[in-house]
Amino acid sequence: MDRSPTVSVLIPTYNRASVLLSTLESVLQQTLPVHEVVLVDDGSTDQTQGRVREFLEQQPNFRDRVRYLYQENAGKSAALNRGIALASGEWIAFLDSDDLWMEGKLEEQFRALNAYAECGVCFTDARFVNDRQLSTSAFEYANKRYASAHGIVHRPTEFILGIPHGVYMQTLVARTELVRDVGGFDTELSLGEDTDFLFRLSRRTAFCFVNRPLVHIDRTPGRSRLTDLARLEEQRLRQRMYLFEKWLDTTGDLNWKERRMIHGLLREVHSEWASWYLRSGNYTGARQECAAALRAELRPAALLKWVLATIAPKLLRSIVTRRHEARMKQSLSWR
Repeated sequence: MDRSPTVSVLIPTYNRASVLLSTLESVLQQTLPVHEVVLVDDGSTDQTQGRVREFLEQQPNFRDRVRYLYQENAGKSAALNRGIALASGEWIAFLDSDDLWMEGKLEEQFRALNAYAECGVCFTDARFVNDRQLSTSAFEYANKRYASAHGIVHRPTEFILGIPHGVYMQTLVARTELVRDVGGFDTELSLGEDTDFLFRLSRRTAFCFVNRPLVHIDRTPGRSRLTDLARLEEQRLRQRMYLFEKWLDTTGDLNWKERRMIHGLLREVHSEWASWYLRSGNYTGARQECAAALRAELRPAALLKWVLATIAPKLLRSIVTRRHEARMKQSLSWR
């Protein structure tokens, strides 16, 4: 690029006054200066507004680059969509209000984007912090191994469907026109909205990456509203079902492998629903979900689960319950 790109950074926030200023500093002190920060307060009830005002009074050099917007609580997707509508930069970058960018993050990404001109999206590795359960980087957690410092993702839709894909919104930079063309974020989703957005971007452009953890993602137990929501299994399953069925219904140009991968994800959701019904003693619901899993994708394990749900549901309930309790015990021990 002949000149520095203009980057709008979108930061949705909700009751993060205690950590938000560190997040802002990590953005405003980038070696490649940002064009603007659009900070959308999604109905905070803490001291967020006052802290931001004090910060800008103490940092007059940053005052003209930070736009603080307050809205009644409508959810993260709605906050991001408001920021997208107002962004004036050629590129949009995303960050959560309790996470941090490392110095040189944007500079490294635009170095990669210069090398791969066909890419309208660039992401980086990230480091999880404040959670013993997650001591690896995002790429390591997703079992992604890259030999080079920068690279391009071939077949980006298949890449995103290979959950976990290792792409976190806090690391993402995307062309503003692409972000708007794909329609922003789905406000029906409170879980999985990021993956849905990435999936739709993958239909429009190639992705490139920086093979360095240039973002610190805070995983302090109990802090994230999304982490709390993810513990509500029924809601998580309903959201995943909505997401995968939407992809099949609204994306007409999927190739056979992409469609097969989505059917595989649907099979997993139906199987989890079956286990959920079994633990509650609803054997009819469990059999129906086992059958739905088979219709989504015929797999030997899915067939065996359907057989057991039909001829020995109490045995299957015992097996499923023991496995679930073991997972919960392991999760608590990590905390």
